[in-house]
Amino acid sequence: MKVLKWQKWLLAVLLLLLPYHTMFTYVIGDTVPGIRFWKEGIIGILFILFLIKIFQDYRQTKCLYKPNVFELILIVYIIIEFIYIGISNNVYQAAYIGRIYFMPLLLVPVVRCMEFSESYFRRLLKLIMANTAVLSLWGLIQCQFLGDGFLMKLGYPTTTKWGPLRLNDEFYIARLGNFQRLVSTFAAPNTCGLYLAIVLLVTLFMYKKLNINRVFVSVCVAFTAAALLVTFSRTAWIAVCTGLMIYSFNMITWTGKKLLLVLKIAGMILLVFIILDGIFLSFEISMAIIHLVVSTINGKDSSVNGHIDSLVASVENIFMHPLGMGMGENGPRALVFMKKPNLTESAYFLMTYEVGIIGSIVYFGSYVKVLYDNIREFRSRRNSRRLFISAVILIVMTGFISLPFVQDFEILVYAFAVMALQYNSSVIMHMYKEEPEEDNSEKSCTQAVILAGGLGTRLKSVVNDRPKPMALVNEKPFLEYVLEELKKNGITDIIFAVGYKGSMVEDYFGDGSRVQMNIRYSYEDGQLGTAGAIKNASGLINGKGFYVLNGDTYYKIDYGRLKELNEKNNSIMTLVLRRVEDISRYGRAVLDGERLTAFNEKTENRPKKELTSNLKKKGKKRPGNSKKKPEKMAGTINGGIYYMTPRIFDHIPDGKVSLENEVIPELLKQDCFISGIVNEGYFIDIGIPEDYFKFQQDILNLTDSE
Repeated sequence: MKVLKWQKWLLAVLLLLLPYHTMFTYVIGDTVPGIRFWKEGIIGILFILFLIKIFQDYRQTKCLYKPNVFELILIVYIIIEFIYIGISNNVYQAAYIGRIYFMPLLLVPVVRCMEFSESYFRRLLKLIMANTAVLSLWGLIQCQFLGDGFLMKLGYPTTTKWGPLRLNDEFYIARLGNFQRLVSTFAAPNTCGLYLAIVLLVTLFMYKKLNINRVFVSVCVAFTAAALLVTFSRTAWIAVCTGLMIYSFNMITWTGKKLLLVLKIAGMILLVFIILDGIFLSFEISMAIIHLVVSTINGKDSSVNGHIDSLVASVENIFMHPLGMGMGENGPRALVFMKKPNLTESAYFLMTYEVGIIGSIVYFGSYVKVLYDNIREFRSRRNSRRLFISAVILIVMTGFISLPFVQDFEILVYAFAVMALQYNSSVIMHMYKEEPEEDNSEKSCTQAVILAGGLGTRLKSVVNDRPKPMALVNEKPFLEYVLEELKKNGITDIIFAVGYKGSMVEDYFGDGSRVQMNIRYSYEDGQLGTAGAIKNASGLINGKGFYVLNGDTYYKIDYGRLKELNEKNNSIMTLVLRRVEDISRYGRAVLDGERLTAFNEKTENRPKKELTSNLKKKGKKRPGNSKKKPEKMAGTINGGIYYMTPRIFDHIPDGKVSLENEVIPELLKQDCFISGIVNEGYFIDIGIPEDYFKFQQDILNLTDSE
């Protein structure tokens, strides 16, 4: 748990401070030794914590970590890169630049194996949005009011090409009165633009799913969009337009009225922008945008022509050097060591310069692999998780076409962190609240949440290497028998609420295709209790109702009866009760007809008054601390299976909450209608060794009788 907590803190620090790296470097410079390598240090610590975590998991489960295909591709690339570094004419120079490509790759297994909670992900996204808004506001103030002299004092690169000392040409708009482009705290306006594009798209795709305040989102988007515009990075503009097209065509059902409304809103925003530009900046930005558009269309823009010439020259160089042109001798980063490195304006060609055609294909093949997995697994037009990851990949790959972003550490870290989310089960199944499809009534009736996050302390004497529900019964996990019973009742959409060693459950069942079910996972950030675990999984639950059952309990019942009874009484929930000879281990539950009137009443023996009265009649003393076993009391107990409606979430507070000890008793106090039925089917709870061993024999008899 401490490893996970440190991972979360360090990842948040990395993602929030990374945009400030260039500013840190220029301001602090060499006054603090090694300060420029702070980001590599954090990534290194994160990777070491990842190794510690998988070692701990191996000691507990004896299961080795298995890299997926995406990670295997990255491993092949790392091997190729290290070979090229080893044969380089200047190993230090090659290693210094090669770390830019290598270090972000270490984040992939780290992020893939982290267990995210919805609250953590929401807080992190809000912090990134607010951080980006601050960066945007700062950039606008700097480029419009502080001027380029401020950046030159910090140490940004300068030139005397045009006479007086000034920033390099990339910080200005050509032929437009030296209009300064927004750079914020980044090394270049184009890097800043692509970063803003990524955050803007992530915000637009995710804020609804994570229930982030719309006013807060609107302010952040306004500052970010304004800053993106003033970067004058056409690559970033195109990337954002590509992402917005994906969003609009997959998340919006377009009609004539909606299209007209969008055009009206866009027109109003444009008009307000032009008015503000005229009042404060004498239409400088508006004229700059018009100039860029016109010059780009008519082919007279020097920047566009420069990109085209660079692409042509790059193709010629690749044909002449198919195995590369020397690791560390290419791109803008090589200017640190060389006066005339091999320059190209495309990240695709730059990577080919570094590690040859084969190495470049392997590297960019990792991006294509994630994109392919998104397309292959895209099951719904409203699956925003797929859209979000695909949009970010397309933004980055679009930027790679015309600019050497492959040497921008910030962009690579964000890109690979997002791609790793594609394979993180807690993010896939827990962070993204899928919207219900049309006509999904049948599907929603077959959804079940299985609580499998307990520690299983009472069973550790015989099962100590795995979660209690994964205890082996005749060489199969107990949970598999539970799933088989659910499948017989037509329940095939399963959500496992997991915590302690939850990865073992996922490693075994995967997405459920092996058992012909759809299985997803809701990971707990610490122990949340039974009700807390249910609320934690709420983002994966859709429809009018869902079943809940304990992963350590096997019960043969007709699940359809619960749903029918719940709808009949319009109950907030319906539960199954069970008659037992001794309720001392469980606690009594009482029905009045079909309505629950008492729940979880602990009665280990007969009532105290009754026992004292009988003793007095016989002239005996009260037993006091006598070790005599209490008398058994028969009654009905909670069977641990429920049919719930989404109304239940309004009665579950955040944090660690018990369904049995807190939520249900409170519902009864509020006079909420809770239905119940008594079922006489086979029932067992493997929470203690005796019942665990008993089930191993019982399941054989149950199988033979069917």
